[in-house]
Amino acid sequence: LLVAGGRGAAPLLYLERLLRERGHEPIRFAFGVRSGDLFFGLDRLRESDLLLATDDGSVGHPGTVLDAITTRRPEWLRDDAVIYACGPEILLRHTAALAARHGLACQVSLEGVYGCGLGLCRGCAVPLKDEPRFLMQCIEGPVVDAARIDWERMPHE
Repeated sequence: LLVAGGRGAAPLLYLERLLRERGHEPIRFAFGVRSGDLFFGLDRLRESDLLLATDDGSVGHPGTVLDAITTRRPEWLRDDAVIYACGPEILLRHTAALAARHGLACQVSLEGVYGCGLGLCRGCAVPLKDEPRFLMQCIEGPVVDAARIDWERMPHE
């Protein structure tokens, strides 16, 4: 289950193509944006495996993409689905919580400020649960197991 928010869809469109080429099925794509005119890449996706949501209700489900999944496609959260999410931090936080509630694995693609790219400046530090250190997105990410992140201590939203 690929969960995209806004421009977070770009890397997930690529991941979707790679997964299909490698024979993984089914691949579901849930895509949310503020307004319908912001969707892109839809021609690359199968309509039967696509769920759209817009904050303004102009296309698809009116509301968030996570609301759309839970109300229109709850079956997508069954059968040991694995969630891959990319988008704004608030979407990632709520996707991680949704995955935890359903006992699903979840990988999130974080977007931080990579000042040095070496983990020295600590501009991309992510607080971890049950670990005394911070994860440096620039060298250990940006894709991270969502269950490792201490979302309550994340510095931005």
